[in-house]
Amino acid sequence: MHGHDRLRLSPHVESVRAGRHFVQQTLARWHLEDLVDVATLLTSEAVTNAVIHAATPVLLDVYTREQLVIEVSDHDTTAVLPPVAAAGLESLLEEPDLDAENGRGLMLIATLADRWGIVPTAEGKTVWFALDLTPCSDGAGCSG
Repeated sequence: MHGHDRLRLSPHVESVRAGRHFVQQTLARWHLEDLVDVATLLTSEAVTNAVIHAATPVLLDVYTREQLVIEVSDHDTTAVLPPVAAAGLESLLEEPDLDAENGRGLMLIATLADRWGIVPTAEGKTVWFALDLTPCSDGAGCSG
């Protein structure tokens, strides 16, 4: 179908831009332009979180199955979401702290992705999200 592409990123803020560019170029090559805007925004949020909070090298994986899946993996074994675990992500989505200076990345992912999750691994963790392939982005081609 489309394939699987991977990019290794260093733990520097410049990696956020590189990650966005990689996703944009990959989706263009796979003719999934309809998903570029949301995919690059969510990639930017996930890579930013990894770079800032994990401060380790990051792996960015992009692939398709029934959906476009983007995974951001780091090597930090620290608990991912202590405040969210305590309050529940749903309550944060319903009553966000509008004065907070950070903490919106996972809220954006939870709101805009069709599916998402966080998977602890032996080496760290993976934050992933999936976007449905639209009729225009699955190779069928749409006119309009």
